Amino acid sequence: MKAAIKLLLFDSLDLKQEALEGLERKAKELENILNIPESWEILETVCDEYLIPVNKILIRDKSEPLRTIRMIIIFICHEAGYSSENIGITVRRSRNTIDGTIRRVQELIDDREVCYDKKLHAHINKIRQKVFN
Repeated sequence: MKAAIKLLLFDSLDLKQEALEGLERKAKELENILNIPESWEILETVCDEYLIPVNKILIRDKSEPLRTIRMIIIFICHEAGYSSENIGITVRRSRNTIDGTIRRVQELIDDREVCYDKKLHAHINKIRQKVFN
C-alpha cells in the first residue's frame, strides 16, 4: 500500500514538473510575441529613417524611392512574423501584392541570385537593427 502511494506521489510530481515546464515554455513564447513591434511601428520607423511621410507610403504611388521603401516595410513586417493579410492592411495592399513583394525581396537579398541587390540588402539590415534592437 505504501509503495503504491509513493508511486502515485512520484507520478504526481512528474506531472506537476511537466506542467511547470510547459507553462515556462508558453510564457517564453508569449514574451517573444510581446517583444515583436507592431506592424504600424515598423511602418513609422522605416518612414522616419527615410524622411518620408507615412501617408506617401499608403497611396498608390509606384515611383522610386517609395516603391523600395514600401518593399522594405513589407519584408521587415514579414520577418517580424506578421501574416500577409495583416501586412496588407498596414500598407493598404492586397495579399497577393504582399506575397509577391516578399518573394521579390528574398530574391534580391539572396547573394546567390543573379539579381542580388547589395544596396537593398544593406538598407534592410540597417532597418532590422532599428526595429529588432
